[in-house]
Amino acid sequence: MREPTYYDRLGVAPWASIQEIRHAYRDLSKRYHPDISPLAPDIAKQRFQGIHEAYAILTNPTQRALYDGRTGFGTVPIVQIQDPPSNGYPERAEAGRVSAASYEITRRPLSDSEQFALFTLVVTIALSLALVAFLSWSG
Repeated sequence: MREPTYYDRLGVAPWASIQEIRHAYRDLSKRYHPDISPLAPDIAKQRFQGIHEAYAILTNPTQRALYDGRTGFGTVPIVQIQDPPSNGYPERAEAGRVSAASYEITRRPLSDSEQFALFTLVVTIALSLALVAFLSWSG
């Protein structure tokens, strides 16, 4: 049997906002807190720790992106540039020298506004091609 994901632990969708994650965490932490839960103390503590771990990962954007990349959630690749550490000696960097950067690719679903923008782009291109075809046919 597979282990539940952090999204399963909090009962939210992979595209849930930070506010939805916080709301789910508050509700579940009230239910499973070892001091007030009707469950056995060991079980309540274990569930509470699992909920807290999921909340800590999913509310940190960098850790959430890494988690989503490892588990395969999302559909749109996002490239983030990360500068390497300067090791505390920024004055040693040569003038005009570009530091090496690593690329981190993560995935996330398209938002409603991004889907609408893609739809309008496709419609605009289709109508432009139709207008070109009409003008070339009539002229």
